[in-house]
Amino acid sequence: MVNTVDDVNRTSQEAGLEEVIAEDITQLLDSQGLQHSNEDLEDVVKELSQQKKDQKGKEEKPPLKCIKTSDIQHSFSAMETLSGEL
Repeated sequence: MVNTVDDVNRTSQEAGLEEVIAEDITQLLDSQGLQHSNEDLEDVVKELSQQKKDQKGKEEKPPLKCIKTSDIQHSFSAMETLSGEL
């Protein structure tokens, strides 16, 4: 089981899941009472990595804002007025 934990820990670190630690992996395996193959655990790490990438992609994109032409025109008018006062 030590090799499995080490493999999962190393793979998770390579996948950018720094918050995964060996103690968590051991606790999870013990709580399940099942023996998982390295392939099973690597699939879990890949899935978590993909979820993290998807979440990060969503977080990085700012929401699009709709700006009306009349609002832009009003803003330019205000800027012209202010620049004329300077």
